[in-house]
Amino acid sequence: MLVDPVVGILAIAVLPVPIIVYGVYSARSSQMVHAFPSESAAAEKQKPHRTTQKMYQDTAAEFVKSFGAVHGILMLENRIEAYMKEGLSREEAIRKIVEDLSF
Repeated sequence: MLVDPVVGILAIAVLPVPIIVYGVYSARSSQMVHAFPSESAAAEKQKPHRTTQKMYQDTAAEFVKSFGAVHGILMLENRIEAYMKEGLSREEAIRKIVEDLSF
């Protein structure tokens, strides 16, 4: 009789703990991956002549990786449009975004 409530309370208290711990761990580890630029990103920064199209493709790939296919491209295009409203050309806006995102 008393065992049922005790088992219920233990199940409610014990089962979510691993799920919460895993969620916190995965969130922090994914933040750490994006917190530091990769070696390839450092190598890309050192290349003096990267075309605007290549910059756009690389940035779009990063946005898609972070936010998904639909939202990533939409967010990148919205950011480009915001810079264009400030008077920059599309190429200048893409270069500004790459500059802002570089560490």
